[in-house]
Amino acid sequence: MKAFQVQQQRIYPKEFDHYLQSLFDAAIPKSKVSRLWYLDVSYLYTFHLSDYPLIRKFSDIIRISERLVKENNRYVIRNPKAIEWQEMLERWCFDEYVELFGRKIKPIKIVRSFDRIVNELMERIALFMKGQGDFRPFKYHAIGDGAGAGAQASPSDTFLINELDRIDVTKDRGGGGMTVDGSVFMCVGNHDRNMTGGNMSEMGMFDREKPGTLTTIDDRMGDHSIFPATVQHLVGQDGPAGTIVVYQCSS
Repeated sequence: MKAFQVQQQRIYPKEFDHYLQSLFDAAIPKSKVSRLWYLDVSYLYTFHLSDYPLIRKFSDIIRISERLVKENNRYVIRNPKAIEWQEMLERWCFDEYVELFGRKIKPIKIVRSFDRIVNELMERIALFMKGQGDFRPFKYHAIGDGAGAGAQASPSDTFLINELDRIDVTKDRGGGGMTVDGSVFMCVGNHDRNMTGGNMSEMGMFDREKPGTLTTIDDRMGDHSIFPATVQHLVGQDGPAGTIVVYQCSS
């Protein structure tokens, strides 16, 4: 699916729900084959090293902020810190500063992409609904530099074109984390400043550590995002990271 265009406008927290709804309203009518539709919004960015500890600290807070709340006579998981994080990402996309732990910060550079999840994740979901197969968490976040900026990711993709680094967001240095808010899934990957340098242009999430070869059947991709512009990472000089947000929408 070709990424759809989003009208440029300033987004503030109280308007964020309306902004997200406008994204859905623009994209869902283009889906003609399924009544369950997935919207993937991905962000690729890098921070000054002096700000990076604050990003990691907020990521740790996101991890522990899930709450079970009662809505309409049923219980659902909510995570207000995850929503707050995406609000900050959107404001950074519009070159605004955000106050975080008493300091005004913004990334050195940030880019955003709209895609859809890949077939490998859809296949795992189908098996899980049937009660068959193993559904491992997609906790491995990867960044690469092999995709041409502005290219389109394919639903049949199974690996990054040139993977620079992959981390377990739940335990590796820098880390990040995974969380949900209702039916929304979020994966935040904070990579180490000493990861391989490059002009980062693609990002993905996987359910296993990086395989030795690209032909292994044990490595399942859950998302592949290619960005409209590259983000340069210099080894040891900045904090590379990315966030993947997956919305499940009924159409």
